Amino acid sequence: MEGISPLADRNIFFICHLGLLIATELFRGKFYLREIQHHRKHDVLVNRGMLWERLLFIIMIAGTWGLPIIAWRTDLVSAAHRLPSIPASLLGFVVYLTGFWILASAHHDLNHNWTLSPEIIHNQKLVTTGLYASIRHPIYAAVWMMTIAQALIIPNWAAGFSGMVSFLPLYLFRVRAEERMMLEYFGTQYQQYLQQTGRLIPKTARKPVLMKPDYD
Repeated sequence: MEGISPLADRNIFFICHLGLLIATELFRGKFYLREIQHHRKHDVLVNRGMLWERLLFIIMIAGTWGLPIIAWRTDLVSAAHRLPSIPASLLGFVVYLTGFWILASAHHDLNHNWTLSPEIIHNQKLVTTGLYASIRHPIYAAVWMMTIAQALIIPNWAAGFSGMVSFLPLYLFRVRAEERMMLEYFGTQYQQYLQQTGRLIPKTARKPVLMKPDYD
């Protein structure tokens, strides 16, 4: 477009991605406030959050927010710029909005049972309805979709893929910790739930899944 530089064109993609992130966090704001209230009321019965988990969470924030902003506002990773692609970005928006719908639905299903870290709160319930009837971690599935969308929208190889790369270690650490905690707390009920559901996608064939509670 005449009078608009390639850098200005590229800025639009970064701004749109940042807008999606901000809208997502505004939606989740009330859930964050509820989490703070749980801690203030001492409603947390079990907390499996560890220092490593907090560090990995910070790394994920750096990958989903930090590096994209750095790539947008500075020249530190300008060597990784790629040509903006409207078709790829439009696909990214569709993927992100689908992930957002999954995220919102999962929060609705969990309601008061959602926690930011691997925790068991007072009157915790095992949610097996809605999206949780078929998959155990729809919120993680939503985050994966959002980080894939980041790679499609942002015209920079480093900042685009930093979301997926930074989320992977946190996901691997937390998913096992959460499942062992739930197995320890809910016992047979959760063991049966493990056999009937997949982690991120529904199971096509049911077969026994045996996990031992981690009491260490």
